[in-house]
Formats: sequence, C-alpha cells, structure tokens
Amino acid sequence: MTDASVWRSTLAGHTSTRSCDGCEMCCTTMEVRELDKPAWSPCAHLAGGGRGCGIWGDHPGGCKAFACLWRGSDTLLPPDLFPPDCGFLLALDPSEAWPTVVKVCAEAGRPDA
Repeated sequence: MTDASVWRSTLAGHTSTRSCDGCEMCCTTMEVRELDKPAWSPCAHLAGGGRGCGIWGDHPGGCKAFACLWRGSDTLLPPDLFPPDCGFLLALDPSEAWPTVVKVCAEAGRPDA
C-alpha cells in the first residue's frame, strides 16, 4: 500500500453527516474531461435549484473520483468552510502520488476567496 493509499483509507474512515445540499461548487469549478466540461462553468447535467447532479449514478469517473474535503469529514474542516459560504472548495487530488495534493478551487467570481 502506498503512503497516498493509507492517507485516503484514513480519510475514508472519518465519519461525516455533511451533505451537498445547497452546494454545487464541484459541478461548476472543476473540469470534467469525460463531459467536455471546462473549469469554471456549470455542468450541463446540473438538476438546478441546488438539487445537484441530474445524472447521479451514471456520472463519469472523473466525478466519482472527486473528493470534497469539507463533505468528507465533520472534523477535518470547520463548518464555516462550507464551499458556497467561503467561496472555495478543497479537493483531494485523485492521483496516488505522495505527498497527496490538496487542490484549492475558488469560485470564478471570487478568485481571492
């Protein structure tokens, strides 16, 4: 097992009661190559009204590999770092490289968030 795999399995062991309700930032800030979706543009598959992904369950691998650190643990990040409130999200890079990279993805309209 690589150091990155150990870190990811440790993260996966954290419990979380947080939901994506009211946040669609990953669907607007992240690039999704399988959908030809550029970064900082809303995904064509957003259900709208804060309801999230309209193709959930059939969403592509790039979306499935995404790991939002705010949602992933009740203890890693404080509640005030809810992405729509602070203007950025923190995402775990999907590669197995070590050291693990954490991406800071700011909203297009709030580049200094």
